[in-house]
Amino acid sequence: MTDQPQVAPQGSKSTMWIIILVVVLIVAGGAYYFLSQDEGTNTNNTNNANAVVNSVSNANVSSATNENVNAATNGNTNTETNTNEDTNTNTTVDTSDWKTYEDDEFGFTFKYPDGWKLSHFDNGTVSVAPLNFQEPIPLLKALAGNAADMAGWITNNWLDPESAELVRTSSQFTLGNTTGHIYQIDNQDYAVIAELDSYSIAVRMNVLEPTIPFTDYVTQYQAIVQSIQI
Repeated sequence: MTDQPQVAPQGSKSTMWIIILVVVLIVAGGAYYFLSQDEGTNTNNTNNANAVVNSVSNANVSSATNENVNAATNGNTNTETNTNEDTNTNTTVDTSDWKTYEDDEFGFTFKYPDGWKLSHFDNGTVSVAPLNFQEPIPLLKALAGNAADMAGWITNNWLDPESAELVRTSSQFTLGNTTGHIYQIDNQDYAVIAELDSYSIAVRMNVLEPTIPFTDYVTQYQAIVQSIQI
């Protein structure tokens, strides 16, 4: 009896190809999944890196802007301060050819320009003013009493009690051999009051009233005040 060759069934071959195809699909799907994850990770990293770069850039820009603004502000402030300092200049007045006034009753003296007029009143007030002024400007007052009495007299006679307040300060001013305290109005020096044995003397340091056109004569007036000897 002759042996016949065995032939594999057709169904077995089909099953094998199906298995191979499934394995290939699984491998391809897994590869695609992992590649997709890597791309997502790279995208996120890129976005995060861009966000960090933008944050740093914004911080640098803001910092630079603030530094420039601060530098410009400080520069402007320093410039203005220096300008104000330059405006504070001292002017020396030559008083060598000025007239001298001597008071026999209270013993004080001072100098005044030849182009000024002087008035001495019985109430102990001495006034000065340029020749073109109609009204004399009180310069000095002698009064029997202490500094508080003098301050009250000044308030009622040289000032408007309802709008001006005379305030004593701790600063002192020398009038020859005598020293007195400076009194201010609105933080501006107005008068110096010196107490003597039986009376007080007040010297008006500045003319602050806005109704008196005194701007052109301030330097000369201050030189008169500086020349007072008591």
